[in-house]
Amino acid sequence: MKGLTLALALATFLFWKPVIVEAQGLAPCGPYDIVSEKLAAEHQEVVDSRGLTANGWLMEIFATVDHASWTAVLVQPDKTTCLMAAGTMWDKDPIIAKPRGPSF
Repeated sequence: MKGLTLALALATFLFWKPVIVEAQGLAPCGPYDIVSEKLAAEHQEVVDSRGLTANGWLMEIFATVDHASWTAVLVQPDKTTCLMAAGTMWDKDPIIAKPRGPSF
């Protein structure tokens, strides 16, 4: 059964479209180079933002130049990359924090 689940996850990844995908609770995963090339070739998405998670994994947001579509991935230290979510209308506007200082 575990082999079937992995086969389904791999098949889902190979034919993945920009939607949230889960196969029995497992996100489709693959080597970073293949995932990033697939996102670029099929969805015209490139790395737009990135940050480290508390457990040391890398979270990256791939997005189209016009931010019409986006995909969130988690990259493990061994470069295994898992698709976590995808959607439309990525907003990259900076959030302006209020300046800190003495309040009078």
